[in-house]
Amino acid sequence: MDHLQNVGFILMIGALRLRLHLPGCNTLKDKRRIIRGINQRVRQKYGVAVAEIGGLDRPAFCEIEIAGVANDRAHVHRVLTAVSRMYEERPDLEVIDVDVEI
Repeated sequence: MDHLQNVGFILMIGALRLRLHLPGCNTLKDKRRIIRGINQRVRQKYGVAVAEIGGLDRPAFCEIEIAGVANDRAHVHRVLTAVSRMYEERPDLEVIDVDVEI
């Protein structure tokens, strides 16, 4: 690892946590359909990692964690902001809380 310190490479890691309410979901199957779809689009479009980390047994609630990596803090922030916007623009879910750490 010492040889990497001399290169001057900086790696920025950002994490976005979203708490979601899915008012139209009465079953876990309904929730899975919606969450899987948007998570897959987010992964493909932005190249980030996405995981459902909370509300796994609750049809109308979900907690998502998204992680992005780049060599520029501003780029990570822009990507995570765009990802958050993608969830916020969905008519079938409501973003309850957003937390970003870089």
